[in-house]
Amino acid sequence: MAQIWGVEDRQLVEHLLHRVSAGDDLALARIYDDYSATVYGLALHITGNRRAAEQITEDSFVRLWEQPDLYDPARGGLRAWLAAMARRRAVDWLRRSGGQHERVERLVRERWRDVDSAEDAVSGAAISSDAAHVAVRTAVDQLPEVNRRVLLLAYYGGLTYRDVARALGIPEDTVKSCMRTAIRRLAADLAATGVHGG
Repeated sequence: MAQIWGVEDRQLVEHLLHRVSAGDDLALARIYDDYSATVYGLALHITGNRRAAEQITEDSFVRLWEQPDLYDPARGGLRAWLAAMARRRAVDWLRRSGGQHERVERLVRERWRDVDSAEDAVSGAAISSDAAHVAVRTAVDQLPEVNRRVLLLAYYGGLTYRDVARALGIPEDTVKSCMRTAIRRLAADLAATGVHGG
């Protein structure tokens, strides 16, 4: 597996990607086995549509197969890269389908289901303990409402700052300010509980 207890084995990932670059479909199958549930789950969560989530998952791995060099390990883990690609594709699907506004409020109302996404938002922290997961959830829940809504929509919901501004009826500059404040406060709250970014 490319992950050990939820933490990527970067050497194995790089080896598999090198094999994918050489046209090894078994290496791609291994990566798919390790990461497709994350990609599909995120796409389904954002779109609320199983067929769209399946297509987004397929498209994401086809893109990896066709252009494995787009992934830069210096910028983060493969799971986060695939999730970001799926998030962008899911938001594009929402825009095309006209379903964005119905989903916005649902995304805001829901609590974090994928704690790793919250952790990624806080300077890429790689957190594995249950206590750290609880700390992240608590820190997100304790954000002022507007900061929490902006964070959930922009980061977890995958919306652009402009889309968040439109959805919440606030200026885009306010969205950017709220996002910076949310990230700083999360980082400070987590550091106070002993959870630090990697």
